Amino acid sequence: MRALIAKDWRFFRIPMLALLISGVGCYLVFGIALLYSLKNAPGVITTPINQTTAANPVRRAGEIAPIRVSSMSSEGMRRQILGAIDAASRFAALFAELVAAAFGGMAIAGERADRTADFIALLPVTRIQVALSKWLVSLLMLGICLGFHLLIAVSNTVYGFRVNPSQLLVAYEILTCGTFCLFGVAWLFSAFTKSGPISASLSYAVVLATTMLTFTVVHGHNGVSDKESAIAIAMVTTMIGVAGIFVGTIYYLRRIAP
Repeated sequence: MRALIAKDWRFFRIPMLALLISGVGCYLVFGIALLYSLKNAPGVITTPINQTTAANPVRRAGEIAPIRVSSMSSEGMRRQILGAIDAASRFAALFAELVAAAFGGMAIAGERADRTADFIALLPVTRIQVALSKWLVSLLMLGICLGFHLLIAVSNTVYGFRVNPSQLLVAYEILTCGTFCLFGVAWLFSAFTKSGPISASLSYAVVLATTMLTFTVVHGHNGVSDKESAIAIAMVTTMIGVAGIFVGTIYYLRRIAP
């Protein structure tokens, strides 16, 4: 089993790299945007300085020269920094959710495409062990990434960022359930096809259609709150993810060819 986990660790290196790049990239992009915003914050003060300009080539010592500086208060700067971190963590979690389809899509189909499945069929391991290894590596990496981004978002609320904690948890509940659904549906298609990209693409289509349909049906009833809609979407996507993993695994275990 340890050898299978090591093999899957190497096999999933591309989606793992995508998780890392997308997560770090989100924080870098929002960090650069934050620095630019703070640098170009409006405000003008005058300070004694010995300086020459094209309009006045001779400036005597002690003469007043205008200098552009930020007039943002420390509280406003702190709120802007926390807001940028919160937005970066949410976008990074969203990208992690999208990468989940790549894990599920290439789990079985990828090994068929590169003929690794033929080699594994000759090893003294059962298919349930192969499936467990793939689940462990995939869901562990996705869970670590989502947990890290959630920790960043929760830490923001501790430091005073004004966001409703219940709304934050509901948002990450939907992200987590959507991640599981994307993985499960992609796993299902991966068991029937030989193409990881096709399996992932079908997973995106099914999950998007299901989410939109659930949202439309739930909001068709009067008096339904946004929180209740979010809970309904989370429940439906979770059930679809479980069904996808179950059906895909049963077919994979009963399939004669690798």
